[in-house]
Amino acid sequence: MFGRINLHRLDHNRTAALEELTVVEAVDSGGVLHRTTRLKMHDKLAALTSLARHLGMFSDQRVAEGSIERRVMRMTPAERVACAEQLLENARKYLPAFEVWETKRSRDG
Repeated sequence: MFGRINLHRLDHNRTAALEELTVVEAVDSGGVLHRTTRLKMHDKLAALTSLARHLGMFSDQRVAEGSIERRVMRMTPAERVACAEQLLENARKYLPAFEVWETKRSRDG
């Protein structure tokens, strides 16, 4: 048999995991009161899964085939470094032309 708990004295921290509390009272033909208490707890696994998804802890398997993301995910670390170096090289090559364009645009606009 479980001990008695005064539900009115429980604080929020002690009841946070409860989703539902049902108390059913019935009196039998002999006049004896029978009380049944049912507790329904929140789904902890679903809560943790939602939190992990929100924090980005799951990889998204729905990346489109042929997309840049898919190609990068399939690269080895060395291939990723080489790709990053190529992007930086291209950026250095086109940066002077971009700065000229940006200066002209700011003067004209």
